[in-house]
Amino acid sequence: MLNCSTLGGKRVIPDDAWEKSDMTVLSEVTELLRRWDVWKRVEAAPERIDELERRLVNLESKLKRAPGEACPKCGALEFRTARTEPLDGQLGELGMTYRYMECGACKHTERSTEKPKA
Repeated sequence: MLNCSTLGGKRVIPDDAWEKSDMTVLSEVTELLRRWDVWKRVEAAPERIDELERRLVNLESKLKRAPGEACPKCGALEFRTARTEPLDGQLGELGMTYRYMECGACKHTERSTEKPKA
């Protein structure tokens, strides 16, 4: 037994406390961490981060070229303006146009009218 002088000599430290190796203490700490639910998430984080990075690269590659709108029929981001034409009559004179949209994936088409931008 050793007397520890930090507490006025009243604290006694058994000799076997000094015999524990650092590896034994480290293994006990890691065992305690494994029982902690949050630590389980920390251990899984590298794999989760790798998966998220792969998904991000995939999404960025899809968006490299300016994507179209989502096609109302198939959902692909290839719904783009095929052409525009002015309306006939007074609405055409005011700048109203027909906008023809076509999906590059499923070839779905739609026509809408647009008013001029202010």
